[in-house]
Amino acid sequence: MKTPDTGKPNATRAQVREAAVWLAMLRGSERTSRVEHGFRRWLAEHPGHGAAFELVSSAWDVSGDLPREPLPYEARSQRVGFRRGFLRASVVAAAVIALAAIGIVWYSLTASVGTDVGEQRMLALEDGSRVFLNTNSRVAVRFDAHQRLIELKQGEALFEVAKNSPARPFVVRAGERTVTALGTRFVVRLDSARTSVTLLDGRVAVADAPSGKRAVLEPAPGNRVTLSDAEPPKLDSPSIDKVTAWRDGHVDLAEMSLAEAAEEMNRYSRTRILIEQPAAATLHVSGVFRTGDTESFVKAIAQSYGLQVVAGEDSVTLSGYPRMLRSNHN
Repeated sequence: MKTPDTGKPNATRAQVREAAVWLAMLRGSERTSRVEHGFRRWLAEHPGHGAAFELVSSAWDVSGDLPREPLPYEARSQRVGFRRGFLRASVVAAAVIALAAIGIVWYSLTASVGTDVGEQRMLALEDGSRVFLNTNSRVAVRFDAHQRLIELKQGEALFEVAKNSPARPFVVRAGERTVTALGTRFVVRLDSARTSVTLLDGRVAVADAPSGKRAVLEPAPGNRVTLSDAEPPKLDSPSIDKVTAWRDGHVDLAEMSLAEAAEEMNRYSRTRILIEQPAAATLHVSGVFRTGDTESFVKAIAQSYGLQVVAGEDSVTLSGYPRMLRSNHN
């Protein structure tokens, strides 16, 4: 894929690997003046080195679960010259990247990037923009000289858009709907029945054209536009902390029915939560849970409403009638 000239140096795959090594060495317990001098010399060798180091450093900072303790190195007496230390750091750097809870990819490596159930990933684009993918999500990147196009094929993503020429807009396509932005932050979620766009800051234009009619909406920061084929566009102002809770590894289930809460928790785990009785599905629940923590969720619901938990091979069922409804049922 040919990349556009954005005015910023591009980082190659090899340069990113080298940058990860330097990051490991600089973060290590035996950081020396020799290491620092070598790093500065490496930075000066090529403009892409600085871009690569910025990319890797960003991944380190974004990943909250990345180990922060000093990295292990061989004792100085065990090393044979600087090269062996560098090779050792290469192994450590590879381990650091493998352990990152939020991975890092940039679009010149692949045109399509996705996450598995329960996984999150940060996609750094060469124009300086960043895309944070939530669980079970996939995007395809199509950059050219006239448009920066991201297609959200499934799931949810938070976009941090770098400013660029108005002649080269940043466009997110989710199904038949598009979001056009310049220098802004927003979240797009694509479900089977609806598409929602939550503007965190800046400006976006949301175009709704599922039936051939083009309606353009411009939500204000803090607003969410929800679009579906069956209903007219809906505008509301949800809690931003709730909308972006997944970025911190949480699910905010405030003011939801049990059926909706179970569906939301199911996005982050392969163990499906099932509800046996329709009467229980309508219960109102609230709470903040860790993404993928199905066990804590079902235990809390069962204790609060007097339900039973029945574990299956790849599911868990909330069984029985809620405590407050049993007299009517009997």
